[in-house]
Amino acid sequence: MRLLQIKLRGLGNLPVTSWVTLSKTLTLLRFSDSHIGRQVLKAVQSLNPPYDCFSEQPFGDLPMEEVLANGYRRSVSPEKRTIVIGIFDTPSALVKDLGALTPSLYETDRVEIGRRLNYSRWINFVEIASSSRWSEVSEDIGRLLHEYPDGAEAQAIHRLMTEAVPADRIKGSMAEELAAWLTTLEPRKSEISHYPEILEKVRRARKFSEARELLARRLPQFLAVNGDDLPPVSELVTVNSDPQITPVLLIDCFESTHPIQTKAAVPEKISSLAKRCQCLCFVDGLHAGWNLPDAQVVEVNALN
Repeated sequence: MRLLQIKLRGLGNLPVTSWVTLSKTLTLLRFSDSHIGRQVLKAVQSLNPPYDCFSEQPFGDLPMEEVLANGYRRSVSPEKRTIVIGIFDTPSALVKDLGALTPSLYETDRVEIGRRLNYSRWINFVEIASSSRWSEVSEDIGRLLHEYPDGAEAQAIHRLMTEAVPADRIKGSMAEELAAWLTTLEPRKSEISHYPEILEKVRRARKFSEARELLARRLPQFLAVNGDDLPPVSELVTVNSDPQITPVLLIDCFESTHPIQTKAAVPEKISSLAKRCQCLCFVDGLHAGWNLPDAQVVEVNALN
């Protein structure tokens, strides 16, 4: 998996940006202030760090309020404020495994992952709904309830038929009640038209939860390394138990890069790493961008 884009919704000195498009090999992120650059590095790493965010608290120095355009201050709910969002591509092997959980996930081409201010993480499948709406099954459920009205589980479904509205998402207790009732009808599934499809829609939210767990295991780790002390490629690419999962390297070049050096080509060690791992290099405003194409050099301050 490669990181395609990032977006920050920072507080205090951590910036709020538009979407930043990244190269799948090497991107240079340039900052006028190295302190802010290191804050951004830490925020990006929080998408999937080698440490536990709840223990390390990478956002611990961020304020719990934001200043609005009119100068007023507004408190921020940590459980509602996403600080960093990343969009990843999905290799074909991953899509195959996701689709084995539920057929709708064969359509996966990108996933979106965010880390909130309270350190919880969310995962979405871009442009694919993670749960069905009541309107998608209500007609079929009503027909089945008319045909099979008896049983303890059926009482909960009678209640749903009167209380649920078309836009309701089938998840939580609603999904559990529907799945439990449909399971009692499984011995008669040969008599029921579209039984597998109805059950699939009801179980969609649960299947997507399983898919998120699978995806979390396949995410590349985000490793912060110093530009002056880069470890060997062989050491970095074995950081995961799965050799197919290569890390994303966040390379701190703030102190190692000087104006006289920036006119040269990309340093050999970084160039070698970029052939195996996706690399994001964090540099100061004096850096000329080595000899990288403009598309691989991002002026982060201009994205605020």
